[in-house]
Amino acid sequence: MFRNNTKDTKELILKIAMQVFAKYGFQKTSINDIANAAFRSKGSVHYYFKNKNELFLKVVEKEFQLLRTELEIVAMSELNGKLKLTNYIITRMKILVKLSYISDAIKNGYMDYEYFAGKIRKKFDDEEILLVKGIISNGIINGEFEERDEEQTAYVIVSALKGLEELLMVNIKCSECDINLDYMIQVLLKGIEKR
Repeated sequence: MFRNNTKDTKELILKIAMQVFAKYGFQKTSINDIANAAFRSKGSVHYYFKNKNELFLKVVEKEFQLLRTELEIVAMSELNGKLKLTNYIITRMKILVKLSYISDAIKNGYMDYEYFAGKIRKKFDDEEILLVKGIISNGIINGEFEERDEEQTAYVIVSALKGLEELLMVNIKCSECDINLDYMIQVLLKGIEKR
């Protein structure tokens, strides 16, 4: 019973931290801010998390887990390769824009983000390459995509998506974002579809 309370309290602090970081950003947020918002003492926050950096890492990790879960659903869907890749890209970008702290870190060019969250991002990138590779493999098997190095193709697609992240998140005009995203999808699909 105590373990459930401990887990619930830790999850509550993490959930509140996500909201507070999203509202004020990493630099302006203190452990006190999070403790006050969670109606807990500063000591109880420190019981679960050593410092603000560790808490921030857990927030970013949680957001990447949410993104990963949604992308796995798309990657495992019964759609054909082209539709699956299109849905994957659209879903990925829309969720990334919504994920508060990842989005905020990219928008504000928060340089320490890479230092603090680099390992989490690297792990996510590796997992994402595997998901995209699966979509590519499926498309090749179904005769939709050219036979080519699946790993390298997946790497190039994920790299292109990462390059578009900042533009989509910083760009205020969403209609332009959608046009850029649609254009990128067309270019990617034309490059890999079977002729």
